[in-house]
Amino acid sequence: MRAAGTDVQWVLNAAGSSYTSGGFEAAWPGDDAVDIVSLDLFQNEAFASTTDFSAAGGALQWLEAVGAARGKLIAVDETSVSFRVRNARQVGGQDNDLWFRSLRAWSDRVVDDGQLHHVLAFEADPSPTDLFAPVFPRHPAVSTFPEARQDLIDSFGGPRPPEP
Repeated sequence: MRAAGTDVQWVLNAAGSSYTSGGFEAAWPGDDAVDIVSLDLFQNEAFASTTDFSAAGGALQWLEAVGAARGKLIAVDETSVSFRVRNARQVGGQDNDLWFRSLRAWSDRVVDDGQLHHVLAFEADPSPTDLFAPVFPRHPAVSTFPEARQDLIDSFGGPRPPEP
């Protein structure tokens, strides 16, 4: 990485609940060591609603605020809908057509503001065993999310939607 012409960007990711527990700030290595601030945002746990994006929106607001305060670009390193069971209780939102559409609206806004570096969105299904299985282009033996898949294609697979 010290070779001439090598450009390495360092991304600090607020995985899990570290953004709410203070763990992210405690792990901050210094502004000179971080180029991009990111988080992973899956539709599960606190973000499991299939009709309300406000909890996930709160996490994205946190991401924007940290990026702005530190003068860093922001990113969503991993996002998808999910199927997850913990202690015999469903904690993932499963199939819906809200998640990616809401992320696209947020993404368009922060792109316009010059803040967004990337969003890595994909169709995936963390199975009840929490084994992560990418679904595209092959489909392992896990359940599919046809509404969310179409929402992903409609929201991120083409040109930006027209302004309302």
